[in-house]
Amino acid sequence: MTGQVREKAEQAEQLVKTPDPVLGKAAQATAQLRETAARAGQLAADKTPDPVREKAGQAATVARDNRTPLLAAAALVVFLLAAALQGAIFAVVKAAVDRAGAATTRRLTGTWPG
Repeated sequence: MTGQVREKAEQAEQLVKTPDPVLGKAAQATAQLRETAARAGQLAADKTPDPVREKAGQAATVARDNRTPLLAAAALVVFLLAAALQGAIFAVVKAAVDRAGAATTRRLTGTWPG
């Protein structure tokens, strides 16, 4: 099975060849982007005050040393956001159902409930 998949992939690769000019342009764009990102990073490093860089370095070290608690905290944040989103969705659905019920009551009785 794996051999068949590999064979099909090789056949597809032979059928779809990227033209050399396109590969050249892509390589050129990649190099230009890499240089620009490096210049931007160096500029940011040069403009950042030393105390801020020191604090950032300390924070990175603490984060590397304490990955498990950070991951647990991130999981807790994701869980709380999901719970809040679920609560918001429930509230919207409940309001829509209540509104539809009130509109139906008004249509049948002629008066708005409540």
